[in-house]
Amino acid sequence: MIELRNVSKIYPGLPPVEALKEVSLHIEKGEIFGVVGVSGAGKSSLIRSVNLLEKPTTGEVIVDGVSLASLSPEGLRDARRKIGMIFQQFNLLESKTVFHNVALPLYLSGKKKKDVEEKVMELLTFVGLADRAEHYPGQLSGGQKQRVGIARALATDPHILLCDEATSALDPDTTKSVLDLLQRINTDYGITILLITHEMDVVRNLCHQVAVLDQGSIVEQGTVYDVFTNPKSQTAQRFVRTIFQQELPKSIQNSLKEQDHVLRVVFTGENANQPLIAETIKKFQVNINILQGNITELQGKPFGDLLISIHGSTKEIAEVIHYLQEKQVSVEEVKSLGF
Repeated sequence: MIELRNVSKIYPGLPPVEALKEVSLHIEKGEIFGVVGVSGAGKSSLIRSVNLLEKPTTGEVIVDGVSLASLSPEGLRDARRKIGMIFQQFNLLESKTVFHNVALPLYLSGKKKKDVEEKVMELLTFVGLADRAEHYPGQLSGGQKQRVGIARALATDPHILLCDEATSALDPDTTKSVLDLLQRINTDYGITILLITHEMDVVRNLCHQVAVLDQGSIVEQGTVYDVFTNPKSQTAQRFVRTIFQQELPKSIQNSLKEQDHVLRVVFTGENANQPLIAETIKKFQVNINILQGNITELQGKPFGDLLISIHGSTKEIAEVIHYLQEKQVSVEEVKSLGF
């Protein structure tokens, strides 16, 4: 559906800025694919390359099996009509009503007035704003403005929807409602969605696949479940820590005894529902204290992340770790005191 082959983007200057470095991605039809990275990682350059708003310095962008760079100007305009885009700052025309903001791409494509009216009201009903058709953007909340932007992006019946930090300007409750709407768009219309964000929580709640972008390069990619439960790159690990707090407060650190060992225990799949900590205490007669914990669901599968302290000898700790690992649980000693 969408394929980026060794895409690089260099902006001229002194010195030149290499925003993208041989980025390769493959996004399947009907997928919700997230690209996460900090500010300056190259996210905007990447997403704007998909519809050639930014022309790659090197590399190739292929959409629906067609290399966009090979198209004539007219052919590229036609291809772009099938690629909707929504923006962080909404990009609405303040002097136009909600109706006319959504209608604009339809009028530009030569649609008849009756067809435009039917399509616009259908879309405004879908995004929950039919009663705001004659309002102006200045009369809307941030979430409502973004819904207008989404309706406008859907006006030309796109196959692909690009989301450029679409929730960054919204509060948490409004963000959830917009993510729910994007999920409905993917489910009801089968539209492929590519979104960029610096918020890992957005990726967790919406995406099927994720790529981690750092200084213009993809440093990790995979299913959301795999990247969240077993992040391999330092950048991915930092992002995952924003969701699952892993740093112990100073007061708890100061309460640990010399023989306490702190382990990070990760439960995935069926293991997240098993009383393994209680079984371990009974089996080895050790004191285990849960210092911090979180159990959530990723792509329909449970995932638990615990920090525990164990008071015991090196031999006892080794036996506990071996036992948990035999139960297909990931165990990492994150702090060891006394030896």
